[in-house]
Amino acid sequence: VEASATSKLNSWLAPPATATSLASSFNRAVEIDPNNAQQHNYLGTAQLNAGRLDDAIASYNRTIDINPKLIMAGDSGEVASAI
Repeated sequence: VEASATSKLNSWLAPPATATSLASSFNRAVEIDPNNAQQHNYLGTAQLNAGRLDDAIASYNRTIDINPKLIMAGDSGEVASAI
């Protein structure tokens, strides 16, 4: 289940309540396709916006484990760790 491009964009801009809802959707997506690095990255971003820093870092780390070339995850993970 891939969220629409708008939903993905909103995960970077969403207030915490919306980000929590988006995180639930992305969590379902990674349950369906656990090796989809991009979905783990989107999940991490939604978790970060929802204030779930430890979960976000774990999602970004999983993204990097699956696809080390996905630079966004590394950058986002560093931001989450710094917070």
